[in-house]
Amino acid sequence: MSQAALKLVRPEPNDPDVLRFERRDSNRRVMAGKVTSLQSGSDPTDHANRIGTIQLLNISNTGLGGFVQEPVEPGTQIVVYFTPHGPEQGFNRYGHVVRCKPAKQGHQIGVQFVSKTAA
Repeated sequence: MSQAALKLVRPEPNDPDVLRFERRDSNRRVMAGKVTSLQSGSDPTDHANRIGTIQLLNISNTGLGGFVQEPVEPGTQIVVYFTPHGPEQGFNRYGHVVRCKPAKQGHQIGVQFVSKTAA
């Protein structure tokens, strides 16, 4: 099964934010494409995992924004799988959902990436 390639929609290095007072650690890039996610609940005793798809809106070094079909509770731990394309290797990013709000396309979520240190 193949997936459509991820595509950088706007290559400008500085995409101005809507809110002037917003201070980001990293610039966002508008993205188009889908990635797979594995979600685990914010309750540590809940061992249920859910596999889903995120339609990307934007991405930065510190997080991503996108659309999902089902609502995701803020605080939910998430692993985002970026599949390999051509000669490039795939990779995973770990994070947690920081916001989820209803939208025409389902629900818009914000994911903040966390650093995973090697054991």
